[in-house]
Amino acid sequence: MSSLKLYTDLVHNLLSLINNAAKIVIFTHQHPDPDAIGSMLALSNLLKAKNSNVVITPVLFESLLPKSQIPQGLSLDSIRVARKESDTKKVKKAVLEADLMFIVDASSYDRVVDNPYILQVLDQMYHKTIIIDHHKTGGSKDALLSFNVQVASCAQLVYEIFVKTLKFPLTTQSALAILFGIMGDTQMLRFLPTNESYVAQYVSELLSFLDKVSPGRVLQNIAKALELKLSLHMVSAFKEAISNLRVNGALAGTFISDVYKSALKDNELGDLRLFILYEILAKMEEIKVYFVVRPDLNKPRRYSVSLRSKGNIDVSLIAQKYGGGGHKNAAGCDINADSAKDAFEIMFKELSSLFEDVVSHV
Repeated sequence: MSSLKLYTDLVHNLLSLINNAAKIVIFTHQHPDPDAIGSMLALSNLLKAKNSNVVITPVLFESLLPKSQIPQGLSLDSIRVARKESDTKKVKKAVLEADLMFIVDASSYDRVVDNPYILQVLDQMYHKTIIIDHHKTGGSKDALLSFNVQVASCAQLVYEIFVKTLKFPLTTQSALAILFGIMGDTQMLRFLPTNESYVAQYVSELLSFLDKVSPGRVLQNIAKALELKLSLHMVSAFKEAISNLRVNGALAGTFISDVYKSALKDNELGDLRLFILYEILAKMEEIKVYFVVRPDLNKPRRYSVSLRSKGNIDVSLIAQKYGGGGHKNAAGCDINADSAKDAFEIMFKELSSLFEDVVSHV
């Protein structure tokens, strides 16, 4: 569930301000991390996609991340890096001429720059500044609008505000930037806060979009940029499991296909299964029944199903039907099917039918 329901009025006020702006400047904090860079680039591209005539100036007062830490395909060309005095003067001019300004992944200009000359100018500009930050610090009381929501990443907020709520059109660059920001601050979803696993659905949406418009190793490139030591096969399997995620009411499930039988070891498939169960599905507050299907590495057309539930829902009933067993809230079984997807569909239908009253009322 989105964190922005309390901000509905602010979001629509924001749209009016954007529609009346001809020149916009975007800032983020010094020593930018992937979320800061991703949020800045995503916002810039989304605003430009909405109105090609608006002049967008993303500004950094620090050096960019090294190229090796930027995923392949993500362009930094639009960012103006202000290092010299001449750069600072150009930034001052852009600020004075701007109709609207944004700070992303920070809540005040003293986090944006430490140059007293330009800071003095910026401190006078809160009346036309919009703050978007995922650290719930309250922001500046003088800001035009403040979106301070304590969530996993600022890029997530940018996606929720501009794509999910205001319906700004995604581009390849904005989708890649948002994904980079989310994955950077959550370390590939490893550190999602409790009850924020709906972010996995955002990731699935972004990956599906990128696969349609720009097929390639998007997630592998991000993992490489984040310097995460994961095999390409492991990253690919993770991507597939997220993309295959299906949610219906209080029921959620996903599957890992047969293509990874030869690529991954049994313990790697097991680790991925546990990660999805406990770090993503279990944290989804509205989900009461959830499962993961993966191929049996030793037997063709045989698939292992891991079932979990919350409260008084007994998933061992399904497991026992297929010759498996376990406990009320944690059970497992094997299914014979032509593919992992077929096994997944069988289990999804079974669970939907058996727990119809539970899964249909969240």
